[in-house]
Amino acid sequence: MSSRIAVLIPFYNGQNYIKRCVESLDIDNRDIWLIDNSEIPLKTDLDVNHIITKEKKLGFGKAVNYGVNLVAKKNYTHVIILNQDAYFQENHFKQFTSELSINNEDFVCPLLFTEEFKEIIPFVRERYFNVGVPKEKVYIADYVGVTVACSIKLWNDLDGLDEQFFMYFEENDIFKRASKDKPILLLPHVHVAHRNKDEKMKGEELDWFYKSEMLFALKHESKMKYIRLKLKYYLRKLIS
Repeated sequence: MSSRIAVLIPFYNGQNYIKRCVESLDIDNRDIWLIDNSEIPLKTDLDVNHIITKEKKLGFGKAVNYGVNLVAKKNYTHVIILNQDAYFQENHFKQFTSELSINNEDFVCPLLFTEEFKEIIPFVRERYFNVGVPKEKVYIADYVGVTVACSIKLWNDLDGLDEQFFMYFEENDIFKRASKDKPILLLPHVHVAHRNKDEKMKGEELDWFYKSEMLFALKHESKMKYIRLKLKYYLRKLIS
């Protein structure tokens, strides 16, 4: 059976970014699925599958699972999960889908850049490529989930994202649950840009980060690290 690829974009109040995201995808628009759980109605003339969920503010994991379950029923074999504020470099999307279409056992990810492809995202370089960025495709153990692709069979075998992670660490969790030590095929010749944030996380967004970080520690690291993070989170709330 030939591969059928769906692009799934969890959409939440991203009106300023979604057009550029969609326009970077060299694929039939009927294969692009916006899972819209926004609180602000999307006003756009984009000719894609615009699925508006009944429940709003689902959280990233729940919105993605909803979308994957939906496209799986449409006989797609593979899915690309793309952040709404990310976009492929010109002519790179076809290279990505070409590799994905013959891969049923791994997650496939691109190299991540700042806006306008000015540089590799510093956090990504420091955390994952401190000994140098690979020149050829390579298997790695963990990565950032701005763009993640895989077969729907692999996704279902792993039961999708853990919806306890409202935002952040959900991709790291599913990578950990994969049966391989290095479940991610990185394609350094495929480039995706991600919006630069103007300021550091704060408020509700920072709360989500800390809660997800604690949950990840409890599931995959140690109870001691979980306790340390919980104390850190508690002290931050006290002084904020």
